[in-house]
Amino acid sequence: MLSAALLRCSAVSSSPWRRARERREVGPGTEPGRDWPQDWRLLARLQANDAKAVAEEWTDLLPPTQKLLDALREARRTGEVPDDLVADERQCVLLERINPSVRSASNKRFNGWIGVRTVIRAVRQMHRALLAPSVSKREVRITAAEYTEAMTPLITRALEAVQQALEDLAIAPDDIDSVLMIGGTSQIPQVRHALGELLGHDRIVDSGLCRPMTAVARGAAIYAAPSTANSATTATSPS
Repeated sequence: MLSAALLRCSAVSSSPWRRARERREVGPGTEPGRDWPQDWRLLARLQANDAKAVAEEWTDLLPPTQKLLDALREARRTGEVPDDLVADERQCVLLERINPSVRSASNKRFNGWIGVRTVIRAVRQMHRALLAPSVSKREVRITAAEYTEAMTPLITRALEAVQQALEDLAIAPDDIDSVLMIGGTSQIPQVRHALGELLGHDRIVDSGLCRPMTAVARGAAIYAAPSTANSATTATSPS
């Protein structure tokens, strides 16, 4: 399998490298040392999702590492990724950074994930465009119609990504029970209306049922609570 997990590959592990202890401790987030072999420097950076490493020149790589690098470069060039690359979900972020439009010919789960990431980027871009501070501090008044007209291209771009994600996952709007929209942008009437037109207005959950502006932060706090409690228990337990 083509994978940045090649750091554990016997062919690479057997490469001449005196600092065997460092080799055993290599993992995601490890900073490559200056005296590391080329293979280990490259693979450590790929494990850290460093897409820039793919574009750089590498010499004297072992066959497994060179095969992985060639496959990643081909995915960057064509936007098509082979099945053995997406078989390891840990590489999804790296592949997206190499080419945000990358697609698999058969892995619908990967394509769906890429579609969701595309939606997120489009929504963030729309959010920044709407909330960007004006260069001029003078007051500007626009009508509701002008506001809608200015937003329409951004909303359309975001919905195209939603539609693509549905197609990649082979999901029809009728297969969706409900849609909960959170975040500041999701409360803009034009955005809610446009998504309702695509997925069905009856599926859009009433924002009054949650706190859309703080839902993500609240969810993260709830998720973190058990681990925090366990850490506190461990720290206070007698040795």
